Amino acid sequence: LDAGPAAADPPAPKPALFSLASATVVAVGALGMIEYSVTMPSMAQYVEELGQSKVFYGYAMGSFSAVRLVFMPIFGIWSDRRPMLEPFLASVVLSIVGNLLYGMAYGVNNPWLIMIGRMMVGAGAANATLTMSYITRVTEAETRTKAIAMLNGINLMGIVIGPATTALVNGINFKLSGAFVFNRLSNPGFFMVALLVLLFFLILATFSEPPPLDPVASALVAPGELAADVESDLAGTDHEASLLRSSSSSVTSPYMNGAVPSPALALDDLQEPTLDRSATAGLSSSRCRAAYRMIVDNCLWIHFVVSFCSNFVLCELEVGLPALTGPEFGWDTLDNSFMYAVIGILVALTMVMVM
Repeated sequence: LDAGPAAADPPAPKPALFSLASATVVAVGALGMIEYSVTMPSMAQYVEELGQSKVFYGYAMGSFSAVRLVFMPIFGIWSDRRPMLEPFLASVVLSIVGNLLYGMAYGVNNPWLIMIGRMMVGAGAANATLTMSYITRVTEAETRTKAIAMLNGINLMGIVIGPATTALVNGINFKLSGAFVFNRLSNPGFFMVALLVLLFFLILATFSEPPPLDPVASALVAPGELAADVESDLAGTDHEASLLRSSSSSVTSPYMNGAVPSPALALDDLQEPTLDRSATAGLSSSRCRAAYRMIVDNCLWIHFVVSFCSNFVLCELEVGLPALTGPEFGWDTLDNSFMYAVIGILVALTMVMVM
């Protein structure tokens, strides 16, 4: 006898937003911002102490952001295809090794360890894309915007805390061996190593995998509009068009039993019909056009421009001020750390008022 269609497996429960696992993920993002800013007050003097120029200093500072940009999509693809725990742990290991090299540069008198260390730390800090993805997956559509705003606010506080920690470790001065010399220049690297080792074991103890992203909850474009665009691109057979219409009329959600009518469909989660290569190309083209319309029609491009300008100004402060305050005003790393802490507090207060 036909017992009918088998019942779908019950959805895996989402980790609670205010849980130890989620708090650990938020800590990952915050530490990424701390290790971004912790070297701001002292790196200019660190590079000069090891015999390099301000040009080398600029490259060393910029290498963090450049490598971070490259590794963000790598971690994103990795987390989509494998358990998210793997890229999280890999990113923390990269940061540990990078900060260790940064701290050891003074003891071995090799400025290139500063450059290599900051590149590895930048690769590890690309886990920002993982923290954003995790929060998106463990929140409902109604609370997601608020949760992401809270995450961004905490990350900004990391920028404030980073320079302030320099004031805490500025007075530590001793030597363990030839490579491990602790002073006001190398201490930021060794300090971050200690924090990241603790974070590594905290992730192992508390992390829980988030559920797959619900395509209904992450809707970006209405399926009717996308299907119409794709049908016009395909200009194929009636059979191809009917396949496309059937694929966009419903979505099977991991949190629902069976297919349900979908008011909208995420671009990345579209169930592609079995079509030939030209049909698939048409589908991809329509996805791009739909994303373009979403950016233009909703004026999202303004957000991109503002975000770029804000980060550009922040990077200018990061690189230029220590190189100016040292020779012109005679400031040391402690003075610079206080200056950056004040700047960070003003940025955080501005964001709170905007939110």
